[in-house]
Amino acid sequence: MDTLKVFISGTMRDLKRERDIVAEAVAGLRYQAVRAETLGAVDRSSREACLDMARQCDIYVGLYGDRYGWVPDGDTLPVTEQEYNEARRLDKPMLIYVKGDAWEPGREEAQQAFLDRVLEFDSGYFACLHFTELADLREAVQRDLLRLVTGIVRQRGRAAIPTPLRPPAPPRHFVGRAAQIKELRRMLSGGGTAVISGAVAKLVGMGGLGKTALAAYAARELATEFPDGVLWAELHRSSIDDILTAIAGFYHLDLSRCPDRATKATAVRAVLETKRALLVLDNAQHNDQLEPFQMGAGARCAVLVTTRRDDLAALRHVQRVGLPLLSESEALDLLRGIAGKKRVEAEPEVAEEILAVVGYLPLAVDIVASRLRDRPKWSLGEMRRRLADSKRRLEELEIGEDYGVRLSFDMSYEALRPEEQHFFARMGGFGGLDFDVTAAAAVAAQVEEGEAERTLERLRHLALAQPGRRAGRYALHPLLRDYACAHLDDQDAYQRMATYYLKLSEEWEPQLAAGKQIEAVEWFDEEMGNLRTGRDWALKNEVWELVRTYGITVPHFFMVRARWDEWVAWGEVGLRSCEELGDEHGAGTITGNLGAVYMQKGEWERAIEFYE
Repeated sequence: MDTLKVFISGTMRDLKRERDIVAEAVAGLRYQAVRAETLGAVDRSSREACLDMARQCDIYVGLYGDRYGWVPDGDTLPVTEQEYNEARRLDKPMLIYVKGDAWEPGREEAQQAFLDRVLEFDSGYFACLHFTELADLREAVQRDLLRLVTGIVRQRGRAAIPTPLRPPAPPRHFVGRAAQIKELRRMLSGGGTAVISGAVAKLVGMGGLGKTALAAYAARELATEFPDGVLWAELHRSSIDDILTAIAGFYHLDLSRCPDRATKATAVRAVLETKRALLVLDNAQHNDQLEPFQMGAGARCAVLVTTRRDDLAALRHVQRVGLPLLSESEALDLLRGIAGKKRVEAEPEVAEEILAVVGYLPLAVDIVASRLRDRPKWSLGEMRRRLADSKRRLEELEIGEDYGVRLSFDMSYEALRPEEQHFFARMGGFGGLDFDVTAAAAVAAQVEEGEAERTLERLRHLALAQPGRRAGRYALHPLLRDYACAHLDDQDAYQRMATYYLKLSEEWEPQLAAGKQIEAVEWFDEEMGNLRTGRDWALKNEVWELVRTYGITVPHFFMVRARWDEWVAWGEVGLRSCEELGDEHGAGTITGNLGAVYMQKGEWERAIEFYE
């Protein structure tokens, strides 16, 4: 092909050095850099010349800072924005580089509005980087250009993928997932070293984990290894017939003589089996969505399925890649990338609290960060305040009517039978890290343990529950717990949970002094989160009998663990409950315990007060 023309757009005065760096990077790859500096004087004729450059270039590079730029007489938009609009209209491959964060306090308001619009674009060849150092800019430009040009060369050598089958662009701010991408590369393409016959992989995880985003990113990364195309099918939005027709059209297959879907599927599979292609089936929910695309063992076409269901029979023998939550550092990187590095680093502790509240769920972090970006006057503290109320938290994690955490969970919840929905809602009462089957049966009420275990496994297969810390235990993500509680119409479930754990604590408490001391300590360690939730519920609802007994039994564990401050806190609440109940005997027991703990802390005067 002829030498590629790379058009460098952006304001000239404030980004002169940066524009030179980009031009040098382009020239270093032996591509032709074209830009306004070659035109001399800036006037209306130069504006037309710049637009011609945008029209004639092979790749558009947008270099943006804080200034909105020059608006020619008679125009309402600066030349920079007109160049961008023209390149986008012509569907030019784009590389965007923004100096500073997504939001900068000194940035011109019109420029910020323009950048917000630019960064919302997520279709076609598109990449975006926020930079501060010139060396980072140079390295990024050369890396991105090489990747982009490789894709362009391959794409020009084959038919354009029709819109219904075109993979979505990966999110602009993509963090982590290196291990999963490596696994997918190994499973689907042999690490780029060989063609794997019949390669199929499934990407599994709960709603909001970013399965589609990872699949889109992996599809772009693996595109060069599949010369016959990367085809994307949205199973939740497109009918199977439409998908089969689109694939057939792409490979020039005539389906007019196929009388039914089964015949069409057979014909499409026969073609796909001969192609070195990657077929992504996004958001599979049922076996009948997958069966038309099940190819033979010798097929050259690789298949990647994203799903939140781990129980689909059609995928029972398929290689599995599980998608975990983001790590704390990955979640922080995502928050910084969208909301702005300086803004997040100005309130680091608050940022960590926000991430913990949303449970490091990528979708939730993305929404929090986007809301902060769009509301520059909000502090992170304001966002934390809004997320503090668990009953309103899911409302805060929505953008518009079609993008939110609740909407993502709805798909799994609606797949449950009514009795399973009631069971799931009652599991929202647990507040510890996890719970066992016996506890679940007790809280669900009138449910045998065997039935409880089967329902919990069903929830796990639908990604509404996760395995706990050991076999036989289950957990709900914090936001799934909020979601479950929002559907709970049986408020007695909370009292059943509080009563169940109190009864067990009364059974285990004597063992802390003798007998099964190690087992007792392990039990309290494991269930402390649920014990605390039960006590807090009883305190909030003034069920003083439960509060009193919690205040007598659990502090013995704090003594064994030498957790003096917790012992004091629980004891003081226990004393309050005794006062409410007029229970002098209980108050005497707790008072003696508090005296003992202050002795252990070496606070003798306080200890004497409780012994007097």
